[in-house]
Amino acid sequence: MPHDHSHHHHTHAAQRYTKAFAWGLLLNTAFVVVEFVVGLQTNSLGLVSDAGHNLGDVAGLLLAWLSVYLSSRHRGTAETIHYQKLSAWLTFLNNLVLFVAVGIIAWEAVQRFNHPEPVGGIRVAIVAAVGILVNAITAYLFYRDRKDNINIRSAYVHMLADAMVSAGVVVAGILIYTTGWQWLDPAISLLIVIVIVYSSYAVFMESWRMVQGKPRS
Repeated sequence: MPHDHSHHHHTHAAQRYTKAFAWGLLLNTAFVVVEFVVGLQTNSLGLVSDAGHNLGDVAGLLLAWLSVYLSSRHRGTAETIHYQKLSAWLTFLNNLVLFVAVGIIAWEAVQRFNHPEPVGGIRVAIVAAVGILVNAITAYLFYRDRKDNINIRSAYVHMLADAMVSAGVVVAGILIYTTGWQWLDPAISLLIVIVIVYSSYAVFMESWRMVQGKPRS
């Protein structure tokens, strides 16, 4: 009976993970498309860079889902440790790619300080406001299980950080519209870089320790 109860609990948790990842991927993929298109139309580096970052998160969600699925399929077998290490590798590589991407964003933002371009502030603010909702909902989907798996925790942290970044883009869009301060667009892009690095660093280092076979801190 205890085994049956444990199996039922595990099956229920796996179904919950699947639902969270599926909804998270659907919402974020749709938003990336909208954000990128509007970013190009409004000439907003802030939106385009955030769309690129969110696309990285979509890839991260896919990798995390695969990792969680593989781990669940082999739970209780000799292969469990192998798949836990694979999970850590996927998280590590996803964060590594993310750091490279934000480095490119930071470089482009610095260039824009020297060559500012007009940005459509109100449309930027509206799209970013939608981003707050999308990222907050996605973060909530992973909230319950964030302590159970490093990939789920990574997804939760990234989505929460994205919601905060979107809030900053909203403020920047409104200020650009009301003041004409075009430098706010690259400034918010640099802020995005700082938030991403700060929010991802702990998970990145934890995944690196797991890749090396060290116990979780």
